[in-house]
Amino acid sequence: MSAFRTDRSRLQSFANPNPKIDYISRLNGDAQNGALTVSLFYVPDKLVLLTAAFQEYLADIQITETAALEPVALQVLDDINNEVVPRWVEVKIWARSESKKSTSVIVVDQQPKWTNPSLLARLD
Repeated sequence: MSAFRTDRSRLQSFANPNPKIDYISRLNGDAQNGALTVSLFYVPDKLVLLTAAFQEYLADIQITETAALEPVALQVLDDINNEVVPRWVEVKIWARSESKKSTSVIVVDQQPKWTNPSLLARLD
């Protein structure tokens, strides 16, 4: 049995209103009843994620206490890549324990040959 589960079918999208322009979309939400926070930044291509669907997707993530964040972050990245095929995407997941210590993982991917350094510099 896997230490975590996602439901890609919860992710829904719509046509990008202007696919000729690069812009950054940001979505945030909680999973595991607030034990995890997920931040998604992406540059849409042809499709844009529905915000409510992203929140439903996060609410449905199931993770056991022993699961590492790395495989979860990579699965979320894979799910986003498969649903909207963004030009560029970053997924950050962090967890805070009862001792107030936090752990985070950031994974990034992009389409081959896509580049827009001035746009991504705005994220710093």
